[in-house]
Amino acid sequence: MHEWAVGLAAELIAENGRTMQLVITENTCCAWDPVQTITTVDVIVLQTAFNASDKNQWLIEAHDKAFLLDSSVTPIVGSTLVDGETHYSIINIATLSPGETTILYKLQARV
Repeated sequence: MHEWAVGLAAELIAENGRTMQLVITENTCCAWDPVQTITTVDVIVLQTAFNASDKNQWLIEAHDKAFLLDSSVTPIVGSTLVDGETHYSIINIATLSPGETTILYKLQARV
């Protein structure tokens, strides 16, 4: 239903953002014997600022960064964004999704 918004978000993030790597570590298999699967994906993110709503919802530290990520990849808390030599840990994720369509993710990342 909101596919136009998904496409627009992806286009604007690609035009104005920069490439980073998203490293997702997931535990698979059984709870008593988990196997870690590490997936690295090149993504384009757009650095932005926190707004008043974010400051009310999240505990934001002075050096935290906010990034927008399109919906082509689903991040999880605890993943890592790699920007050259800088590794950011994803602390929180806000999803912009009217109904069941995910348009983009806003990430709170910390060095």
